[in-house]
Amino acid sequence: MAWPAWWNISLHFTYFILSFNLTPAPVYSQCDQALGLEDGSLVDSQFLASSVYNSKYSPWKARINSSDGWIASYGDTHQYLTVNLTQEMRVTEVAVQSADNGWFTRKIKIFYSLDNLTWHTYTSLDKKFVFTANSARNQVVQIRLVPEIKARFVAFNPVSYSGYPSLRLELFGCQVTSQTPLRHTEVTDDIEVGANDK
Repeated sequence: MAWPAWWNISLHFTYFILSFNLTPAPVYSQCDQALGLEDGSLVDSQFLASSVYNSKYSPWKARINSSDGWIASYGDTHQYLTVNLTQEMRVTEVAVQSADNGWFTRKIKIFYSLDNLTWHTYTSLDKKFVFTANSARNQVVQIRLVPEIKARFVAFNPVSYSGYPSLRLELFGCQVTSQTPLRHTEVTDDIEVGANDK
């Protein structure tokens, strides 16, 4: 018995679709490893701040899930916490947590630098440069950096907060393995991180 012509078309079409769906999806390299704040890979001297509320809230207490956290000694929008990654890294995400005393940062700006001299304000693809942080004690908020940055130094400037500016952090990313051109945003602020005040 002869097959109808449209059956042949249907069978060939079905085979094409099945073959297409079985094609393996491309595998992309991951760049989302924790960069050493919580586990202590970054030593205490790699944290600096514009001021410190007291020694209990030193800059190196800004490790996520640590007891305490960093708290500034001034309640203004000129306070900074800087992390020195020791080498140029790709940074793709930031986790922000409040201090454990109940004070928290609501909004932050993020700055980055390769040499600790020239600083760039981080701006997302949708032109945001102020990012939502915390609204409750011990809350962790993930901020995905799209586009990612390449930096050795990353600084955080609380611009809205409850109590005093305060932070605990983790950075996520990976080592730089290629010389892909870095996307810089316009420099809008020059920041300096001073000596730690008591």
